[in-house]
Amino acid sequence: MSKIFPEKVSLFIQKTSEVVNKIALYISASLAFVMFAITIYGAFMRYVMGAPRPWPMPVARILMIWVSILGITVAFKKHQHVAVDSLRERVPVKVKKLLYILIYLLIALFAVVLVWKGWEVFLVSRQLYMITARLRLPYQVSIISLPISGVIHLIHILAIFTLMKEDFDKIEVSQDQLGTIETFGEGGD
Repeated sequence: MSKIFPEKVSLFIQKTSEVVNKIALYISASLAFVMFAITIYGAFMRYVMGAPRPWPMPVARILMIWVSILGITVAFKKHQHVAVDSLRERVPVKVKKLLYILIYLLIALFAVVLVWKGWEVFLVSRQLYMITARLRLPYQVSIISLPISGVIHLIHILAIFTLMKEDFDKIEVSQDQLGTIETFGEGGD
């Protein structure tokens, strides 16, 4: 399976990544629904009933942060993150493999910074509140999403590295197929 980790460790990491991803997806979808409901309630109370409530917008903003941050981890797990495919497709297989490793190491570094600095800000923000007319929400409620997101990204990156050999095999196969297509195209003139 993976030359980086023993097989049992690789399976554990992959299973953990899958479970964490399902939890993040469920929480993100649930929070999106709650955010939608709160926004509808706030608009109804303000524009239909003429009695605006002070809490729907701040709560919806916090939920939007959580939905976005967790949604990014889910997209990352499914390899639906931003990538420059045109560059990757034009380079030799060895360079593709090097880019693969380099890109995920940079993402891992970013995730470590998210955990490290996000946790620092979380600890410093104990006395900070998002203040509305009647609602005092701790700033930490939204800030804690950063280190949590970083940890989830690191789990997914470990899972990606456990599958590195299979991914490299796919890179070689896709390069072989591309060469076959180019050869076929050259002879067709």
